[in-house]
Amino acid sequence: MKPFTLLLLFSISLFIQLINADGDMTFQSLVEKLEENAKATKQKLKHDLCFLQHISPSTYKLWLSFTQAPPKFLAFDIMENMLKKVPLDMITDGQSTRDFLRNHITGAIEQQTAEIGDLYQQICAAHRYSLSDAKKPQFAHYYWAWYQKVADKKDMKRIIKGMNLMISDHYQLLQQLNGKMERLEIFRSLAKTCSALVKYYSRKMISLKELDLIVEYSQDIVYAVRKTLSVQPKLIQKLQDVKKILMNYNKRRTRWAEFIIDMRQSPIAHQGEPSMEEVNFENCCCVV
Repeated sequence: MKPFTLLLLFSISLFIQLINADGDMTFQSLVEKLEENAKATKQKLKHDLCFLQHISPSTYKLWLSFTQAPPKFLAFDIMENMLKKVPLDMITDGQSTRDFLRNHITGAIEQQTAEIGDLYQQICAAHRYSLSDAKKPQFAHYYWAWYQKVADKKDMKRIIKGMNLMISDHYQLLQQLNGKMERLEIFRSLAKTCSALVKYYSRKMISLKELDLIVEYSQDIVYAVRKTLSVQPKLIQKLQDVKKILMNYNKRRTRWAEFIIDMRQSPIAHQGEPSMEEVNFENCCCVV
């Protein structure tokens, strides 16, 4: 085969590798390369680099709690069969108790399956964020230039010096997340209890024949639904808070990565620096 042909084939092969390289642009590959460079230049990393890959040491457990859709508040057929038992002359908040329960239980079902379910998916997407999702101009160019460069002692010292700022930045986010998750779990538990009460009383009421018991159970369901009306909006707010923290973490660790690959001078944002709207955090699908 002629030398020119061999050179052409090599060039094409290299070009294909560079096209496919974006798929390997992950925080894990960044960490592995950093550790490799530190070893090659005999520079000691003062911190575990897992903060670049995960916001929390228990991130898998955290992520797992959002992978399954939230349980349905109440099945529609059970609701309708229960409502048939509610006395027609029973009044709640100036309207028939049947209408009160139908309207608010239907709303709770829709919030549980739609709004809360959507937030679960968005939180999972934020957990799956990868460097490949950072659709920033020149990012891939800087990343692969740094990745393929021979390990440099001066560059490693630059990175290690900036790591204290990254660690401090990460610690603040982790503290925020821990606080929000603690509150979130309280409201998840309350929402679960409310749903369980409505399900329990509804199923019991369907088979009841005594009017006194039917009225009593109807009042119990009204009470549980009222609690749900109070708890669900707070749960949604806590889910939104957790999502915002995870999105902020992804923005910041992208910034840290930019500093590591020498794309920016500091790992933290300067005052007045524009936000990173071009990073697509809402639709991330790559594995970290």
